Amino acid sequence: MFDDTIAIRNTFSKTLDLLTVYEEYSSKMEEINNSVEETVLSRLNSWIQYFNQNYTNFICGYSYSVLALIDAAKNNQIFRTQTEHEFHISLKFYDSIFNSNVFFILNTPEVAQHLLNISLVYGKYPGMIISSTRSAIKVLKNGVHENSLNELFKTLFIKYEAPYILTNNFSKLNLIEIDSLMHVLQGNNIRNFGKLPFPISKKESYQFIYKLPLLKFDKNTLEKALICSKLSLCKSYSKKILIEFVSCSRILEFKPDVFHDDIRFWRNAFELICHVQWDYSPLHVQEYIDFFEYKKYTENLNYSLKGRTVESVTRSIINWHEAADYAEKVKLIKLEWNGSNLKETKLQLEGINYLIKEITNGKELFSESEKMKHCVFSYIESCAHGYTSIWSMKKEINSTYSPYITLEVKNNKVIQIAGKRNRQIIHMELEVIKKWAKKIGFSIDQHILLE
Repeated sequence: MFDDTIAIRNTFSKTLDLLTVYEEYSSKMEEINNSVEETVLSRLNSWIQYFNQNYTNFICGYSYSVLALIDAAKNNQIFRTQTEHEFHISLKFYDSIFNSNVFFILNTPEVAQHLLNISLVYGKYPGMIISSTRSAIKVLKNGVHENSLNELFKTLFIKYEAPYILTNNFSKLNLIEIDSLMHVLQGNNIRNFGKLPFPISKKESYQFIYKLPLLKFDKNTLEKALICSKLSLCKSYSKKILIEFVSCSRILEFKPDVFHDDIRFWRNAFELICHVQWDYSPLHVQEYIDFFEYKKYTENLNYSLKGRTVESVTRSIINWHEAADYAEKVKLIKLEWNGSNLKETKLQLEGINYLIKEITNGKELFSESEKMKHCVFSYIESCAHGYTSIWSMKKEINSTYSPYITLEVKNNKVIQIAGKRNRQIIHMELEVIKKWAKKIGFSIDQHILLE
C-alpha cells in the first residue's frame, strides 16, 4: 500500500466524524478506492483536508460538498486533471465565500456540485474573471441555490451575451462543454470551436446563443442544445412545443447522435407538431413523439412524413392506440429485462386496495397497452435498454386486481401517468401514487403535481 493511500484513508476516517450522510459516504468511498487513480485520490485527499479545516465555516454545506468531491473524483474531468496551481486558485474561491457575510446553507447535492464546478472553472480559467470574487458573492446573500449560483457564474465570467442554455446547465457540463462555453465567453464564434459534435450554420449559431429557451439536460448538453438550434429554425417554431418535445423524446435523450443523423425527419416531425391545434387536439405531444419513434426506430427505419398532414397522423395515432397493430411484433413481445429489485407494492386508500408492480417483459407490456388502450407498448425497447421503466397500478374490483393506471419512471422519478385511453388521473389516484412513491423512495415530477 503506497503512503498516499494511508494518508487518504486517515483523512477519510476523520471525515466520518463530521458527516451527516455516513452510509452514502462509505459506499461512495468504497467504490472510488477501487476505481480511481492514485493521483486523483491524492487530490481528493487535499480537497477534503481543506474542507475539514474549514468545517466551522461550512457546517451547513459540509456533507453534501464532500459527496460532491467524491463524485467529481470519479466523473469530473476538470477535477481529475486539476494541477496544483489550479487547485490553490480554487481554494481561494472558497476562502472568499468563507470570509464573506453569506449565510452558507447547501440544501441539495446538486447545489453543492454546482458550487464546486464554479470553483473548478475559477481555478482553470482565472484570466477570464471579470469581477472581484468578493463583489460577485453578494448575489448569494438571499440563499445559495441553482438560480443564485447561475448569477454568480455570470457575474464572475460573463461580460457580453452568452449561451445561457449552457450556463443554466452548468452543473451538468463535461470538460469539453465547459471549454466550449469559455470559448464563447472569450468572444469566439461557437462555430469555430474545434470539438463541436457536428457543424452548424450561421443561423443555427445565432439561435444557439440568443434564442433557445432554458432547457434542462442531464448529459450531452452541448450536442442536444445544438440539435435544438436546428429544430428552432422550423417555420412554425414554438418555444413551448420545443420544451415539451425535448422532455418527451427518448431518442434525443439517450441517442442524440442517432437523432441528429435523422435531423431532417425530426425537423419535419417538429414542424408537424407545431401545426397541431392543441386547444382541439385529442392527443398530447408525448403521443405524437411516441408514435414517430416507434414508426422510425422499431417498425421501419425508412418511415417518412412526406405527404402526411396533422389530420392524417392524428388519425393514425388514434387507430394505433385502438387497434394495437404493432402486436404482430412477436420478437418484441418475447423480450424480457431485469428491471429494478423492487417487488410489487400493495396499498389501501379510502377502503380501496391497489397494487403497483413494474412490468419487465414484452408480454405484460403488450397486455397493459391493449387493456389500457394507449401506446405504452412502444416503450418496450427503452425499457429493455434500461432507459425507462413502466409500472402498472392495478385496482381491486370483485377480489381481482385489474390494470387501472400506467406510470413511467425514470431515474427514480415518476415522469408520466396515464389512465385508460390516456385520460388524466384524478386527485385520489394521485394520492395513491404519492403514497407509493414515498414508500419506495421515488419522487414525482413537478409538472404532474401541478396539473
